[in-house]
Amino acid sequence: MNSFKIISLVARFPFYGRLNEAVQAQRYRQWIRQGQPVPPPHKAKQLALAELAEKHQLTALVETGTLFGDMIYAM
Repeated sequence: MNSFKIISLVARFPFYGRLNEAVQAQRYRQWIRQGQPVPPPHKAKQLALAELAEKHQLTALVETGTLFGDMIYAM
């Protein structure tokens, strides 16, 4: 079973959101420790979008091409 199929199955469970948040936070901390190399992890993108939304008082997000909806969940 490939990793996509495994993630597709796990994403259906209620604990997926919290598990994914924990994994993303760990990857973000590691990215910071490594000097913020390119490409940034998903958590860095989430934080950048949240900052822009607050700065510009945005209330809507249109996302295309979501795989598991992680950005929508984060926002």
